[in-house]
Amino acid sequence: PVARLVADLWDEPPPTAVSAVRTFVGDLRRALEPGRPPRTPARLLVTDGPGYALRTEAGTVDAWRFETAVDTAVPEEPGRAARLLR
Repeated sequence: PVARLVADLWDEPPPTAVSAVRTFVGDLRRALEPGRPPRTPARLLVTDGPGYALRTEAGTVDAWRFETAVDTAVPEEPGRAARLLR
């Protein structure tokens, strides 16, 4: 949600915080989808309820790949887990 983004970005949000977040999101959308024509709906960083959601395949986000690798390695013995994570 936008309110959470504002709280995470500023200790004391300025009056323009929500507008700033919207500007940041617009910039991110242009970076993520450089060929998307203006005023067409975003496909990757979308508006979702009171905030935004990243809609992409799990394998395209490093943090998500890392979480999957850790989940796979946890039940293994330490040596094998280390090899899997390497």
